[in-house]
Amino acid sequence: MLNIIAQLIHEISHRAEDKRIDKITTAVRFGENTKNILRAFVVLSGVLSLMLLEKMPFVSIPTLVFLTYFFWHSYGNIGKGLRKKYKILGAVCGIFYLINFL
Repeated sequence: MLNIIAQLIHEISHRAEDKRIDKITTAVRFGENTKNILRAFVVLSGVLSLMLLEKMPFVSIPTLVFLTYFFWHSYGNIGKGLRKKYKILGAVCGIFYLINFL
């Protein structure tokens, strides 16, 4: 689910360039609705993470913080800077996941 969110952020950040060269991508096809699709996946991932909170809090809590951060930023400009933050925070969450499963 988090990979879908990453791909949507990628698509949105390249939308202007793709539109300029007439490349049909998800973000070009759906336009501004792509951000709503992104938010829906963030909320759905958050709900799934809440369902895991009792059994895997060490995974669920970092994921919820991660998702909250990107839900908040989905209302602003989504550009390459946000993609970079997503990669960095994704790596931090991955470390928490790894520690949990060891």
